Amino acid sequence: MVLGNEFASDLKGKEVVTSDELETTDQIGKTTTTFADGGMSNNSPSTDDHHVEEAEKSSSNSTTIATDDVQVKNMSSTSTGPSDDGQKKLSVLIVDDASFIRLMHSSIVRTLGLEPQVAENGQEAVDLHRSGASFDLILMDKEMPVMGGIKATRELRAMGVDTMIVGVTASEGAEIQTFLEAGLNECFTKPLYKDKLAPIVQLIMEAKHHVQA
Repeated sequence: MVLGNEFASDLKGKEVVTSDELETTDQIGKTTTTFADGGMSNNSPSTDDHHVEEAEKSSSNSTTIATDDVQVKNMSSTSTGPSDDGQKKLSVLIVDDASFIRLMHSSIVRTLGLEPQVAENGQEAVDLHRSGASFDLILMDKEMPVMGGIKATRELRAMGVDTMIVGVTASEGAEIQTFLEAGLNECFTKPLYKDKLAPIVQLIMEAKHHVQA
């Protein structure tokens, strides 16, 4: 999945994460993606140098994180560490074929106190649940190789998975409606921001607290 210049423009001026600049390197495409307070720049050969310069000027204090999806992927949803209050963190499965999206969404959910695990396509998400994994939230991309988000959502619902599934897609209009009808609880257009996801997380936390009470 490739997000073009229009997607990059949408990010400019909006808060993606509240922490310091997050710089990640896509080991597969040899592309460096910088997430700053003001937006995102993609330092690939085809990217406008102007965006790179703006990102570099926006912060002199950056943090580099190796794009080791394996490290995130291998986190078990059943072995999340305790939060500050001693309770287990909520777990979220991030399903997207783009490595920089997986990293960006992982960073966002961590700022909300969730523990991320990733899958690169819908088939991986289905297989995880068939193996007994469970999550408090699933962020599902629509267009992916092997198995797309629509089919994966339908299969998960057919399996009896009642986890809240939120679609995250670049699609619009009727395509979003089709995605919703597959069994989504909500659908957001890309890019995903913290302020979009925070109310969903709050609902999940309140529901779990009500069940435990």
